Amino acid sequence: MADAEFRILCWEGYEDETVLAPFSARSGVRASGEHFLSDAQAVRRIVASPGAFDIINLNSPYTQQQLYPAGHILSLDAEAIDPAHTLFPELLAPLYARADGADDGNLIGVGQRFGPFNLVVNTSRLSPKTAADQGFHLASDASNTGRYGILEFPDFNILHICFGAGLNPFKPLSPAELDTFSGTARLWFENAAMVTGDHTALNTALACGDIDFYLSSGRFSVAAARAAGCSQIEAVTPERGPVDGKGAVMFMEMTSVVAGARAPRQAVEFLKHILEPSRAHSIATLQSVRNPVVQMADPAVFDLFDRADLDAIQWDTLEEELSRCVEFDVPPDAEELGRRLDAARQDAQPPA
Repeated sequence: MADAEFRILCWEGYEDETVLAPFSARSGVRASGEHFLSDAQAVRRIVASPGAFDIINLNSPYTQQQLYPAGHILSLDAEAIDPAHTLFPELLAPLYARADGADDGNLIGVGQRFGPFNLVVNTSRLSPKTAADQGFHLASDASNTGRYGILEFPDFNILHICFGAGLNPFKPLSPAELDTFSGTARLWFENAAMVTGDHTALNTALACGDIDFYLSSGRFSVAAARAAGCSQIEAVTPERGPVDGKGAVMFMEMTSVVAGARAPRQAVEFLKHILEPSRAHSIATLQSVRNPVVQMADPAVFDLFDRADLDAIQWDTLEEELSRCVEFDVPPDAEELGRRLDAARQDAQPPA
């Protein structure tokens, strides 16, 4: 396998050479990765390009509800890969395949990065208390026009616009509710100072005072700036919202072996690679996307984090903020909401 290629499709981080280079050296494959900004788009790529990737790293409902049932993900040997290093028991269920709503016992991936998907504020300009109280309604407040940014992650933009509009995205929406979504989306994009998929650019604007907050974000997007000394920038979870009273969503990424992988044995070894204590710590503290990992429940992993690491990822408030979150799911109207999101984004663009 010395000349074999090994490809990963992932959220930002796993394609980093600090993750891939040690694996390439160990396994003898040429490992490379490509990151994306939308789970839904990544699912379409896996379906359309069988054999193009060995590993897929997605938010768990897309793997559990879409890719595995359609035969695009391989099940794993749960004895060889123990996924149970998790602080929160509710993070185990999404790692197993489900049939007709019941666990069928097949492990289909390993969990790692997780946390609230919320909003980020400059606390010297907007208090965390105000942000937690007003939540995603902040973007609909006319007084905030030109004072915020949007991190362009379409799947989460949909969820947060729904939350900001008082809609539950996890149930079918009526025509009137869909129109409410469209109006809110258009308002968000029209009044935003910047819309970008680059969280580093948003952090810079936030630290410079060009904006006061940005949406569809979280610890993963702000922790690197905090580690660099911008402690006034914080991720904040709204206190309430339209889904069971919860104010945001909790995500957990699942990393799985793609059916038709060119190097299936090496793909399983990659899962073991990222679960090693030192590797789990390095993934949690990547310069670009620092984030809590479920393996921090294991003292062998947690003890590798110093106080600065924990402060950067806001570890001390994590459990409290997760209590304000509903579990991430795929909206039943995801395709229609995606079309309406695209239309609102396009309508908000200034004419050429």
